Amino acid sequence: MADVTPDIIVTALGNMAHQAVTMTRDMLRFGRFPWFWKMKSVLSGLEPPYMIIEREASGLDVPADELIYGEAPFFVLEHMMKKAGLTPGDRFFDMGCGRGAPVVFSCLRFGCTATGIEIVPGLYEQAKILAGKMGTGGVELIRGDIREEPLGKGTVFYIPGTTFHVDTINALSEKILKIENPVRTICLSYPLPGLKITCREKLPFSWGKATVYYQSSG
Repeated sequence: MADVTPDIIVTALGNMAHQAVTMTRDMLRFGRFPWFWKMKSVLSGLEPPYMIIEREASGLDVPADELIYGEAPFFVLEHMMKKAGLTPGDRFFDMGCGRGAPVVFSCLRFGCTATGIEIVPGLYEQAKILAGKMGTGGVELIRGDIREEPLGKGTVFYIPGTTFHVDTINALSEKILKIENPVRTICLSYPLPGLKITCREKLPFSWGKATVYYQSSG
């Protein structure tokens, strides 16, 4: 068994404090909404994502380090979606939707339609469970590769690209630039080449702070 060093203890305490702060901010913002507690309950009852990825990653045609999992707190999702100008008339795409929280949240909070694409079978199944238990209309979930699935008439794209390789970022950029209607994107850690950066800021996520790039095709 590895020795528990002071650095490990400090890191663990820092992670616990970060999680406590983000959970508190979520509760202060959304605690009055029954859907918030229902979503938290459903998500907490699911198998941890890292266990699913550890079990299934070897069978996928995706680099393992692109599957490192993280999530955005609900108050951060709301902030990013507002900043991107999400409206009921938009079609929101989550490019690597994991357990489906951003997809379901976008429908509940902003009244838009939404599509989530996820390549890991177990996470895709969890996203279906979440959407089903929340009774969210307007949600489409696709089990597939974000680099290959058609994007239809999507208008707002959430790209959690912190662990994405450069070739994946470039492939997504090429696909989005081919969409005929105007689009806006929310990209974590790296901007998409070819799209105009309208704003950038640092926000907290489950793993710590990351730079968020807001971009548009216009």
